[in-house]
Amino acid sequence: MEQKQFSVSYEPSAYNEKVCIYAVNPNAKYAQVEQIQIANSTTSALDMDVYWVDYSDVTVSATVYFGDGKIKQEFYRYGGSALNSILINGAIPKGASLSVLNSNLYLDPKDFIFLRPASSGSGTAFKPLVTVTEYFEDNTYITTSVDLVTTNNTIVAKTY
Repeated sequence: MEQKQFSVSYEPSAYNEKVCIYAVNPNAKYAQVEQIQIANSTTSALDMDVYWVDYSDVTVSATVYFGDGKIKQEFYRYGGSALNSILINGAIPKGASLSVLNSNLYLDPKDFIFLRPASSGSGTAFKPLVTVTEYFEDNTYITTSVDLVTTNNTIVAKTY
């Protein structure tokens, strides 16, 4: 078993908008999230929520078909049993940071973690940092990584 340890940071952009801050490489066997730290870079106390989505519980919310009946596109729902809360209404004082895990979180391929700023006016105030180790069967895919811009776009489009 090969492993790759790294930290990733992807900043949310708007109040009440869910933003993926980490997604497990689909080529990985699993991932071990060691730390999720969220910093508040403003001069006001702000709230936020952190969740992880169990991709195996994601459901299809709509399907578009070709004329011959073959599936053209499926749209997904990331709620219900797939949605797991890590922190709800976490208040971070101005200029402070908060570690939101007290033990390791184990995730499967394509599972993802998202942050939702819960205070109006929070904008790009939050600076998340996720420290993770991904485990691979061999070194074939160890150099691959997940593009969070693309992942966020497909999650928003409900096609991830």
